[in-house]
Amino acid sequence: MKHFFKIISLSLLIFLFTCQKKPSITTQSQEALQYYKNAEELRFKLYYTDALSLYQKAFKIDSCFALAPLRIAQFYMNLGLEDSSNYYINKARAISVKVSDYERLLINRNWAILKGDDKLTNSIMDTLKRKYPNDLEVKVMLANQKWQRLDHDGARLIFQNILKQNPNYLLAYNNIGYLYAQKGFFKEAIKYLEDYKKLAPNQLNPYDSLAEIYLCVGRYYEAIKLLEAAFNSKSEEIAKEDFIGTIIHLHLAEAYKNLGQYNKALSITEEALNNYSTDYAIQSISRFRFINIFKELNLINEMEMEFICIQGKDDILDLLLRGLLNIQKMDFRNALETLSALQKKTDEVKDNYSKRRLFILSAYLEGELNFKTGLYNEAAKQFKLAAETYSDTTGSVHLRLMQHLSEGKAGNYNAAITGLNKILMMNPNYAPALLYISKFYLESGKRTEAKSYIQHFINLWENADPDTPFMREAILIQKRLS
Repeated sequence: MKHFFKIISLSLLIFLFTCQKKPSITTQSQEALQYYKNAEELRFKLYYTDALSLYQKAFKIDSCFALAPLRIAQFYMNLGLEDSSNYYINKARAISVKVSDYERLLINRNWAILKGDDKLTNSIMDTLKRKYPNDLEVKVMLANQKWQRLDHDGARLIFQNILKQNPNYLLAYNNIGYLYAQKGFFKEAIKYLEDYKKLAPNQLNPYDSLAEIYLCVGRYYEAIKLLEAAFNSKSEEIAKEDFIGTIIHLHLAEAYKNLGQYNKALSITEEALNNYSTDYAIQSISRFRFINIFKELNLINEMEMEFICIQGKDDILDLLLRGLLNIQKMDFRNALETLSALQKKTDEVKDNYSKRRLFILSAYLEGELNFKTGLYNEAAKQFKLAAETYSDTTGSVHLRLMQHLSEGKAGNYNAAITGLNKILMMNPNYAPALLYISKFYLESGKRTEAKSYIQHFINLWENADPDTPFMREAILIQKRLS
C-alpha cells in the first residue's frame, strides 16, 4: 500500500541547481549563495533536514534572496505541511518583484501549484519552456509534468536525454528506474537503480530505491540485506535525516511484514518513532502501521490508537483512515458518511492531480465497504476502477489483489485466478496472492494447483508470526487439502 498513499514519486517536487550556464541567482551575499549551493547538493541526495537548515541560513543572511524561501516552501510542500509551504511561498512572491524573470516564473509556478490552479501552472510552464528551452531545471520540470500526467514514456525519454547531456545529474537514474518500474519493466528499472548505487555509493537514496523495487518483485531477502547494510554503514546519516531515514525504516519493515514477521516490522517502526519526531515521520509511520500491520491483523484498538496519533494533520488522510476504521468496526452508517464526505471533496478541488487522488481514494474506500458488506461484484468494480485510475503497475498491486479477491468471493473463480496469476508473474512471492489463488483453485476442484501454491506460501512464511489471519487461513486450506 505504500505507493497507493505516496501517490506521486518524490522527484515530482524536486528542482535542481546546476553549474551549467543559466539565468543568474539574485542575492547580494556570497555567504548566502554558498549556503544555497551547499543546500542544493544535499537536496540531490534527499537529505532534507540539513538542506532545509542551510536554505534557512541563506534566507536569514539575505532577506531578499527569493530562491531560498522558494526552496523552503517546496520542502514543506513535499512533506505535506501546507501552511508552512504557503507562508514561505508568499515570502518568495513578495521578494520576486526584485529578481530575474526566470526566478519570478519559478516562484509563481510553485504558488500556482499550491493554489491548485492548473491553468496558471501550465501557462507558466509554457513560458519557461519557450524562454529557457535549454535550462536543465526547466527540462526536469517538463519531465515531472509529463510524469504527473501519467505520460511515463515521455517523462522517461526527457530524463534519458538529460542524462546524456548532464551525466553528473545522478538523480536521473533514480527517476528513470521508477518510471520503468511503474510501467512494469523491472529488469530495466533494476539496471538503472544498480547503476545509481554504483555511481553514488555514499548516498542513502540509491539503497532505498533499489530495495523498493526488490520489494515490488518479491526479492524480500535481498531488500533486507541491502537496507541492513545501509543501516550498518550509514547509521548516523539515517538517524539524522528524518525524511529518507523514515522511508528506509518503512521499507525494511515492509520487507519483514511481507514475510509474515509483523512483530519484527513493528519493532522497526518503533525504532523509527524513537529516532524521528517530525510530522512527516509520525504520519508516515502511523499510516503504515494502521494499514499494513494492524488492519491486516484486524487489531481495531491498535488502529484507533494510530488514527489518534495523526488525526487532524491531513483532512483527506483523516477521512480515508476514519472510513477504513469504521468499516473494520462494522460501523457502516458512519463509514457511508465518511465516504460521502470524501466524494464531496472530490467535487470541491480544482486541480486534476488532487481530483484524481481523491477519486482513487473514494473508489478504494467504496470497494472496502462493499467487500465488508458482502457486495463482492460491486467491490470488484470499485477496486478495478481505482487501479485503472492509479495507472501504476507497482502502486496498484493491493487494489488489483482486492479486485481479484472480490471476484473469487463472488464465485467468479476463473477471473480471480487469472488476475492473481498476473500479480504473481510480477511478484511470485506475494503472500496474499499465493494464499487466495490456492483457495480459489481448491474451490474450483483443482487440488494439485492449490497444493502447489499453498506450499509455496508456507515455505515463504516459514519464520512468520504464528496465529495471524493469513496463517490461520493457510492452515485451514492445508487441512482441506489433506
